[in-house]
Amino acid sequence: MCGTYVAERYRSRWASGHRLATLALTASLLMAWTVCAQPSKGASSSDTAARVNGAAVTQLELNRLFLAHAQVPYSLVQEDPRAQEVRRQLLDLLIDRHLLLQEAKTLNMTVPQQELDEEFQGLIERFPSKEAFEETLKTEDLTPEAIRKNLGDQLLRQQLVRQEILEKVVEARKPARALSYDEAKDQVTEDVKRERTIARYQEYVGGLRGRAKIEVLLP
Repeated sequence: MCGTYVAERYRSRWASGHRLATLALTASLLMAWTVCAQPSKGASSSDTAARVNGAAVTQLELNRLFLAHAQVPYSLVQEDPRAQEVRRQLLDLLIDRHLLLQEAKTLNMTVPQQELDEEFQGLIERFPSKEAFEETLKTEDLTPEAIRKNLGDQLLRQQLVRQEILEKVVEARKPARALSYDEAKDQVTEDVKRERTIARYQEYVGGLRGRAKIEVLLP
C-alpha cells in the first residue's frame, strides 16, 4: 500500500464525522484493548509523550490510540499537519484518562475481583478461540497481566464517571415528583442528555486538570 493512498484514507476517515469531544467520554466508558501499554515507570523522556502528576503517558499508548482511531500508523502520516493535530488531541484524551484513573484511586475506589475476572473472560470470548487470543497478545507484544491491569484501570474510570458524571446529570434532572416512564422519556431527549453529560464531563475533567501538574513533551 503506497504512502499516498494511506494518507488519503486517513484524511477521509477523519473528515467523516469523528468528534473527539464525545470520544473522550466514550473512551472512559468502554474497554480499551488497543491502548494497553506496559507499565510506564522508568520510561525515558524519548518514550514519553506527557507526564500527569509525574506519571508517564507513553508514546506507545499514544501511537496505539492513533492507530485504533485513524486505522493508519502515525509513522506513515507524521508529516501531515492534520495527523499531528489529531495526535495532539488524542494525547489530551490520554491525559484525561490518566487523571480519571488517579482520581479514582484517590477516592479509594476498587474493582471486585469477580467483575475483573468476568471482563477478562468476556474479552477472551470475543476471539474464535483461546489460542487466537494468545496469538494476538503475542503479535501485539502484550501479556495477560498487562491486559488485566488495563481492564482493571478502565473499570475504575467507569466507576468514577458513573459516580461523578452520569449520576450527577441524573440528579440535576430529578423533578419535584416522580415521573412515569413515558413522562421521563418525553421530558429529556437523548441528544439533550448527551450534551449535558459531555458538559458535565468537561467541567469535571477541567477541575482535575486545574489541580494537576501536566507536562506535554511532544515536539
